[in-house]
Amino acid sequence: MKFVVLLKKSTLHALSEHAVTEMGPVVEINQTEALVMLSAEVVTRLIALARPEDERIDDVITRLAL
Repeated sequence: MKFVVLLKKSTLHALSEHAVTEMGPVVEINQTEALVMLSAEVVTRLIALARPEDERIDDVITRLAL
């Protein structure tokens, strides 16, 4: 199963650097955001790692990438 997630384009760069192979096609929405398909497994792992202060899935990805 796959989910379509709205991400900042800077977050997409972090995902590609960490070799997320479950990432599907990217559809640009505007200059700063895009829609991307992620596997349910990746989304589940990201949600499990989320902290209360995280407002977007981007926050989780960025924190993990650093």
